[in-house]
Amino acid sequence: MLAPGALIIREDTPKALLDRLRDIDFQIRTLYVSAHASPFGSILFGFGQTRGAGIPLTPEFFSSKLRGVLKWPPKQVDFRGCSLGSTPKAVEQYRIALGAGSAVAGNCFYAVQPSGSIKLGGVAMTDPKQLDTPEKRAAFDQEFPKMIAGMDPYSRCIIDRTPDGYFRGKGHLYAVLQLPDATKPKVFQCLSAIQPEEVDASTASLLPGKSPESCQRILVSAPPGPKIEKE
Repeated sequence: MLAPGALIIREDTPKALLDRLRDIDFQIRTLYVSAHASPFGSILFGFGQTRGAGIPLTPEFFSSKLRGVLKWPPKQVDFRGCSLGSTPKAVEQYRIALGAGSAVAGNCFYAVQPSGSIKLGGVAMTDPKQLDTPEKRAAFDQEFPKMIAGMDPYSRCIIDRTPDGYFRGKGHLYAVLQLPDATKPKVFQCLSAIQPEEVDASTASLLPGKSPESCQRILVSAPPGPKIEKE
């Protein structure tokens, strides 16, 4: 879940994305990148729009296009795409291109599991203004914990399990997962349970194993600046 008022950019071509990024004229604290990716560091465009898995742009090519595109470099880039963190070198290339202080990426498959919507009188509750009577509010409050329980085994991975989070999600709660094997959705780790770990950006590969514990969120950071000696 993003903070209220967050700027969301969704583009299907590299050129359109770069043009939108160039228009940003304010300081970015965290730049979240939600994109299909490969464990070898490529970002995929057009996923689902072609017969294949999209057009892969290698980190060498795409980072060259990203270099200098932002007027105000972000403090951190947080990649929310499958397996990109398996190649720390690629994550570091993107970090340098965007001028970010650090970059985070996971080495497992990224999955989002939504809840269903609470319905009262056959109508989905997607806006708190719909709870305009005490009876509706009471009925909603009664159904809310049932909806959370109905998300098991993913309920422990819900990002924001409050009614406010539900309404910000337009009538849904969302569980965010990391899967070592995309074909085994019941073998997972909650994204929120994985703390980013600093790694050497030159590490060749950090492919996960078969267990959910092998899922990592890697962190690469800019080297510290030179020390200034005081006289």
